[in-house]
Amino acid sequence: MTSSYIDENIYRTLQKRLKLSKSLPFVEYLKVQFRPGIRTGAGELFLVDTEEYQALVAKHQASKMLLKPFLRAPHVKNWHIESPDQWLVYVPWMFPIVQNHYSQEEKANLNYELAKNHPAIHAYLEEHKSKINSLGHTRNAASGAGDFFEKKSKYALPDQSIFEQPKIVINRIARKPTLAYDQNGYFNHDSTFSVLGAGLLGMSILSSRVAKWCLMQVCSTLNSSLRINPTEIANIPICSLNETQRRCCEWLADALIFLSASSNTDENQSIPIDIIKAYFEQWLNGLIYESYFTGMMHKRGLYICKQSAKFNINTAGNHNKLRKMSDLTQVFKDAYELHNPLRAMLFNLPSLDIVRMIEGE
Repeated sequence: MTSSYIDENIYRTLQKRLKLSKSLPFVEYLKVQFRPGIRTGAGELFLVDTEEYQALVAKHQASKMLLKPFLRAPHVKNWHIESPDQWLVYVPWMFPIVQNHYSQEEKANLNYELAKNHPAIHAYLEEHKSKINSLGHTRNAASGAGDFFEKKSKYALPDQSIFEQPKIVINRIARKPTLAYDQNGYFNHDSTFSVLGAGLLGMSILSSRVAKWCLMQVCSTLNSSLRINPTEIANIPICSLNETQRRCCEWLADALIFLSASSNTDENQSIPIDIIKAYFEQWLNGLIYESYFTGMMHKRGLYICKQSAKFNINTAGNHNKLRKMSDLTQVFKDAYELHNPLRAMLFNLPSLDIVRMIEGE
């Protein structure tokens, strides 16, 4: 996938550098785990919109326990998740579920427990009983939640904590690699998969130009879109980051997640959010480039990490949104100041042939 105006030797140098540098596969570097999304198998049956969600909760407050915010691929934007208007009816996994091993008595007990503890959800399932019983490969004489438990277990993972913990959500098919950081416990559809244990550092690395370039070289395509699988993510070569690089990358990732989910229409915002976001992304890419091409960048006098260390930034602050936006804007103003060495270094990154290769310029 070389550009016609990029020397073939530069392309080969880049590939060699990424493969032979002191790197580890992403999966080993951060000890992450990959999990698929949920295959509902029943179309819209197990999904309700916000209006239906509110109606079920109004009938019985305990319904909240079984209604989980649900996202599909279109909700995954770069950095953030666009809040979906869908909720998944998620069977309570406190019941022992072993697919196709229920006696009639056990099914009746499950049905009773659901009706007693979650009557609104039970009534909803009873309303769709005939459709529920038509799912799967086996039809049983018993009706109600017992059959639902048996059939639902085919389409969902048994441990809901997998979805509720912070995770990176990645679209399986996209024109460009698209991933977001989920801190709100969304349950994700099988059109996406999640990366557990990567944290903000993993999010910053996978969102970098280098990582996305790697994916675009190895992923197969379908109708001009990339088909991204966990294997390709797992094998992205990662060069070790020092403590300053890690801290700054995590801070920038946290900032970019916040900025991406914020509105550009705030009249009190002195600098457009898109401008701050673009500069922070450039800053993040500079830090990641330096981890791969340290010697090359230092020969050009590009010390992104050294300059980044001068900023008092961390992800520990628990500010409200207005305070956080104010803090981010101030960091931007300082880092973008005309005579700040960091600004000059970031603007000089395209002077490197390899950076131009990655960024397609």
